[in-house]
Amino acid sequence: MINKKQIFKLVELDQRHGVYKFKMFSPFFQKDVVIWIFATNNVKKNDITDRIIDRINSFLNIDKSEMLKIKDEIWKHYETCTRATDYGIDNELLKKHNNDYEKANKEHFGFIDSEDTFKIAKIDYVYFDDYVDNTNLYFSIWFNVVWENEHGLTMFFKNSKLESIE
Repeated sequence: MINKKQIFKLVELDQRHGVYKFKMFSPFFQKDVVIWIFATNNVKKNDITDRIIDRINSFLNIDKSEMLKIKDEIWKHYETCTRATDYGIDNELLKKHNNDYEKANKEHFGFIDSEDTFKIAKIDYVYFDDYVDNTNLYFSIWFNVVWENEHGLTMFFKNSKLESIE
């Protein structure tokens, strides 16, 4: 658990992005992650509310049972993108697969399963804002993924449970 006093010591205002930023260790992902907190009015004591602290602690308390769901959703995103995207891959690879872009794309990337895509998905940041819902704890995790380098992959959580992806 983290408290407001600890966060106040860690955060720095990033005016370019309109957020407070800091790094912290995620027990779920077993590594440091970048945290972004939306800066409503650039006054730390007003922007970093108790609700924000609760939401950060909700992130820190993601249960390990969510791991399979997260891996599955990353894999599904990968499969959707490889079916729908022309990556401009080598014509020889496309010919090898009889112009089947999905098969050619999958060979191009070389990922076999959800473990592979999970390993390659890099957390860009975890985002928090002071959304007005007082009964639920929301946050989102933004990933950089090589198969969707323009938009990445965003996972939305409610009360430490994965709700949706984009």
